[in-house]
Amino acid sequence: MSNFDFLSTHSESLAALGRVAEKIFPHDPPSCVAKLRLLAEAIAKDVAHRMGLQLQQPTQAELIRAIDSRLGLDPQLRQMFHLLRIRGNDAVHEVGAVIGYREALESLKVAREVALWFHRTFGHNPKYKPGPFLLPDDPSQKLNALQQQIHELEIKLSSAEAQTADRETVALLKQQQLEQEHVLAEQALQERDIYEQLASEASQTIEQLKAELSKAQAAIHQVPSPETVRSWSERSRKAASLVHMDEAATRLIIDQMLRDAGWQADTVNLTHAKGAR
Repeated sequence: MSNFDFLSTHSESLAALGRVAEKIFPHDPPSCVAKLRLLAEAIAKDVAHRMGLQLQQPTQAELIRAIDSRLGLDPQLRQMFHLLRIRGNDAVHEVGAVIGYREALESLKVAREVALWFHRTFGHNPKYKPGPFLLPDDPSQKLNALQQQIHELEIKLSSAEAQTADRETVALLKQQQLEQEHVLAEQALQERDIYEQLASEASQTIEQLKAELSKAQAAIHQVPSPETVRSWSERSRKAASLVHMDEAATRLIIDQMLRDAGWQADTVNLTHAKGAR
C-alpha cells in the first residue's frame, strides 16, 4: 500500500514516483524530497497540458503562475507547490541544507495533499476519501517522539511557571535527538545497496514520466472551453477546501512563507529573526 496509489488512475508513472519517494525515505531523506519535487512538477505539467497552456520550457514557478492565472489556485495550495519546489531544489543543489527525516516526512504529507487536490479536481470523484496517511517505513519514530516531547516542553517553558528541571529535560532530549540522528545516519550508510536499487528504480520512473509528458506535449492541444475551465476552477476550489494539513506540516509551510518574506524562521525550535533579503 502507498499514499499515492490513487494516482495510477491518471498515470502509473505518477503513482510509481510517489511510491519510490516513500521507499527511499528511510535511506536518504534529501533524495525523497527531491523526488517529491519532481512529482509536484509532473502534476503541474499534467494540469497545464489539460488546460492547453503553451509554455516554452517553463520553470516550475512559471508553470504554477500560469496555472494560477487560468484556474485561480487556492493560496495554501499554491504555497504547497512552492514548498515542494524550494525544498526539492535545496535537496539537490544546496550544500549543507538541513533536510532530515522530519522535513522529508512532512514533505511527503504535503505532496500527498497536492496529489489529492489533483485527483479530486481532474478525476472522477471530487469527494474522494483516501483514508489516513500511511507512515512509510520509518526508522525515525524514536526521533519523532523526541521531537514531540521537546515541542511540548518548549511550549511549557514559555509560561511563567517554567521550572529549571524542565529546561534541563529539554537540553537532555535535544542531546538524545542528536544521538538518534547519528544512529539513523549510520544505518543509512549500511543500507547503501538497497538505496542504489531504489535510485535506479527512481531513474527509470522519471524517464517514463518524461516520455509520457513529451508525448502529451507533442499531441494536438485542445484548449478547453470557458465552461470547462470554470468547472475545473470550481472543483479546484472545493478540492482545496478538503486539504488536510497536520500541525507539523503546517509549520513547515509557515516557515517557508516567513523565509520568502525575508525572515530566518524555524517554528519547530520557536525562533524567528529578520534576515537580509
